[in-house]
Amino acid sequence: MPDGSYKEMNHELTEGKSDKDAEFLSAIQSAESLAYGSQEESSLGEERSRAIDDYLGRPYGNEVEGRSQVVSRDVYDTIEWIKPSILRIFTGGDEVAKFDPIGPEDEEQSHQETDYINYVLMERNNWFMTCYEWFTDALMTKNAYALAYWDKKTQVESEKYEGLTDEQLVLFSQDPEVEIVQHTAYQNPNYMPVPGPDGQIIPPDMLHDVVIKRNKEYSGVKICVLPPERVMVSESLSGMSVRDSDFFEYWEMVTISDIRKMGYDIPDDINDDAGEIDGPEDNSRDLFNENFARRNDDSSDPAGRKVCLRTLWIKYDYDGDGIAELRMVMKVGSTILYNEESVGVQVACIVPTPLSHRHPGLSVRDMITDLQLIKTTIWRQTLDNLYLANNGRYGISDKVNLDDMLTSRPGGVVRVANGALPGQEIVPLVHPFVAGQSLEVLNYADQIIEHRTGTNQSFTGVDPNAISKAHSGVAIAQLSSAAAQRVELIARVFAEGVKELCLIVHELCIKHHHKAAVVKLRNQWVTVNPSDWKRRTDLKISVGLGTGNKEQLMTNLSTILTAQKEALAAGITTPKKIYNALTQLTKAAGFPNPSLFWDEPKDGPMQPQPNPDEIKAKALLDQEQMKQQGETQRLMMELQADAQKTQAQLTADQQKTQFQAEVNVGLEEKRIQTSHEAEIEKTKAMTKPAVTMDAGAQFDQFVAKMEENTLRQENTMTQIAGMMEQAVNAIAQASQMMAQAAMTQKDEIIIRDKSGRAVGKKTVPAGTLQ
Repeated sequence: MPDGSYKEMNHELTEGKSDKDAEFLSAIQSAESLAYGSQEESSLGEERSRAIDDYLGRPYGNEVEGRSQVVSRDVYDTIEWIKPSILRIFTGGDEVAKFDPIGPEDEEQSHQETDYINYVLMERNNWFMTCYEWFTDALMTKNAYALAYWDKKTQVESEKYEGLTDEQLVLFSQDPEVEIVQHTAYQNPNYMPVPGPDGQIIPPDMLHDVVIKRNKEYSGVKICVLPPERVMVSESLSGMSVRDSDFFEYWEMVTISDIRKMGYDIPDDINDDAGEIDGPEDNSRDLFNENFARRNDDSSDPAGRKVCLRTLWIKYDYDGDGIAELRMVMKVGSTILYNEESVGVQVACIVPTPLSHRHPGLSVRDMITDLQLIKTTIWRQTLDNLYLANNGRYGISDKVNLDDMLTSRPGGVVRVANGALPGQEIVPLVHPFVAGQSLEVLNYADQIIEHRTGTNQSFTGVDPNAISKAHSGVAIAQLSSAAAQRVELIARVFAEGVKELCLIVHELCIKHHHKAAVVKLRNQWVTVNPSDWKRRTDLKISVGLGTGNKEQLMTNLSTILTAQKEALAAGITTPKKIYNALTQLTKAAGFPNPSLFWDEPKDGPMQPQPNPDEIKAKALLDQEQMKQQGETQRLMMELQADAQKTQAQLTADQQKTQFQAEVNVGLEEKRIQTSHEAEIEKTKAMTKPAVTMDAGAQFDQFVAKMEENTLRQENTMTQIAGMMEQAVNAIAQASQMMAQAAMTQKDEIIIRDKSGRAVGKKTVPAGTLQ
């Protein structure tokens, strides 16, 4: 049901109607009386009503009391056999529709249009149930209609908060979605008087209890299936599509409260033109007296009263410029709520079998309704014949008890008069049993149904990719049976209506989606703003993409990738095309985001492909180089081993020298210590006779002698350490010079191919060629 988004451009109700408005309403009434589905045109409604009865298996009205009243359910069976195959085509894949680019400038936009429109259809709407209801109406009651509209509503939620501080209250008041409807302020009950810096008592803080209303706005494209019995279409329409119809109208019963939520301020006592609007189709659908609940309302609440809201499109010269424009109108009775110029009717139509130059087509029920009646009649007659065979008629005399004859039960007794012979008094009337012949006629009727509709017990469905093959330019495949071809044709016709619905959704998104939205498309969060899309009048769209055979698809893509590897060397494909094959293979494997596995290559010229002879010579050269590199590596390992061995010998000699030096140092220290002790003994001997020497002078002389000996010992140790350091440095320099000499000496060799022709040169360490 369209809502207040239409109210944005029209704010006043038509109350005191001018002559123009009166003429406009008169034109609408005239168009209603001449439309398909009007009360004046009741034949279409009666056909739809009978189709619903046939689908539900209701009696025909020609039943005879005491005879079989069974009804064959061929309409139901055939429709339910067809639906799974068609639904699998349009709802079984990851995409409903694909917007194809017309030029290179449309490439990026077409990808985003495809992703976002499929998101709207499948995520924001229940696409499966939409198709289920839409296709069921078409298969059963001829034409079926789906409406797409921009739904804009405000959801009001009431919340209560207690004990808010001043800061929290300010935050609520600054929220544009919040309306404070009740506010109570009071002092904090836990307040304790506290003096401030100036000695004054700080006043108590305030707390707040509030009741708020949070208004949340929701908007987006909504899709609903219109009951065909509530639709009126201009009889001048000569095709299945209603986009450019001169007149289209549908009605619904809504409450006055709902109309006010849409943004229209209407009085409680507004008059409508509902009257007896229930047609024969409504009565056929009324299984449990739902029409009473749909029409009636709670009279105690004026806002709950239901009125008939009519939404229509009509071509009419309202602005007086001499050209009739298509206008969208919403009205209740003679009160016009909305009246603005429109681009097209926002309704998509489908029909299983369109009729040339007419809007109403044929349903599946129309194809087999006569056969269902024939089968019902034969079935009833067969059962009646079976009843007579089991409970036959008899001719009896007055000597037979009539009550016993009328009571037919197994083992029952029939009394006869004394002396009467049962074989003479009771004569059975012969009724031929024709059930076998009847079954043959029923089987023949089933064959006719199969030929007309393409369904039977062995029907397994159609190729889910049949429609996408047709869109890609491939002719309709020659399938295994005529059954699948018939159903495929119905799906192909449905695809035109689904494509039209997708175009309407695309148009609504561009017109009303004015804010950028962050949505998850192909497993990535992206920012989408349809209002920034470039408006294109040459849109190309593919629908009915199906699910396909994943295993077969993966096998085909793998074969293509193998061929592309060879084609890349020949220059007849590009890395970008190989990337496309890899992404499709990844999707077929069940991973919706190929970017997790592959990086898209940059566009640019391909590298020139080398000559095959050059490739062969390069391969031989690379082989020889690998051989020489292997030999070089072996020689380097040997040199490295020799160098390690030499280094180990040098280290051992170094350690030996160091040990000898340490031994020599120890001997020298011992010699010095011995000499020092001898000097002390000598000094003691000299000091004994010189008893007259002054004690202080003797002590000073002794200390001076000891300092001289210590200094001499330190100098000796320093000289030994210097000699050892020089020896170590000399050994290291000699090892480095040997290694450099081994690495710098190289020999040069010439590389030849198998024919002996020189193809390159190579240098190797000296001694390799020996």
